[in-house]
Amino acid sequence: MTETVGLMVPMLPPENASELNDLALDLATKVSSFAGMLNPVVSRPVGDLVRSMNGYSSNLIEGHDTHPRGIDRAIAEDYSSEQKKARLTKRGCCSYRCTKNDS
Repeated sequence: MTETVGLMVPMLPPENASELNDLALDLATKVSSFAGMLNPVVSRPVGDLVRSMNGYSSNLIEGHDTHPRGIDRAIAEDYSSEQKKARLTKRGCCSYRCTKNDS
């Protein structure tokens, strides 16, 4: 099935989106403040959880039937014996690995 780019429009906010810009700035400020309050012992597992959820969400948006536990197993390189599930969970853990910061 082919889809046209026009199905994704609008991809950019309108020119005078000052309210949206203000909301984005407010969100970024609050996130930064929250991140600074977390103890590193807590922030790393929270980051891992959010990355795992993002992998699941990405697959879901693309219409793929995966589950968070399957993606978590794929992150640990414990893939399903079913080829289709293994392929989809590998896609979900790609998102995780791309956003992981090992510093």
